[in-house]
Amino acid sequence: MDTDDKFNIIDSLKTPDLFAVSFTGGEPLLYFKELKEIVEILKDKGYKTFLESNGMFPDRVFYFDIASIDIKLREHFNNIKEEEYIKLYRNEIKTIKNLYNLNSAVYAKIVIMENTNINTVKEIAKDLSDIGDITLCIQPVTPYGYIKPPSKRKLFEIMGACGEYLKDNVMLTIQMHKYLGVL
Repeated sequence: MDTDDKFNIIDSLKTPDLFAVSFTGGEPLLYFKELKEIVEILKDKGYKTFLESNGMFPDRVFYFDIASIDIKLREHFNNIKEEEYIKLYRNEIKTIKNLYNLNSAVYAKIVIMENTNINTVKEIAKDLSDIGDITLCIQPVTPYGYIKPPSKRKLFEIMGACGEYLKDNVMLTIQMHKYLGVL
């Protein structure tokens, strides 16, 4: 599809309540060169842009109006080596820092499970506070098979622990796409 066709489609879908053009995935930063071209044209046309990323590619980010970066926990993986997890986490934090330094409104998102360690999430909150004014969205996992959500009490405990570093920049959201049965 050529560039004009892409933008004709985007323009035809625009409604008065449009918040931003969202880039999600898969992982949109796999195609960062093409994505950057599209985002620059959208900016010239007056659109806001919104990135949802897994944060694996800190050196591929550029300015977005808003960016949501997932932070994965060890328990999100069935089998991950410690050095692989540390590399992933460092990339996620670096991605957030890079976007923050580009003046994107960036926030982090963590899916919380029944077995999530409160201190682990608290340490992530500390790392985020070291970057700057970053919001942390806590999302209870949607139950599926053997995957169980945290108790309401645990959610509040995690939010309180994170608030020690992030103050009022902690919020609770749900996985709306799963709640609505979209994915």
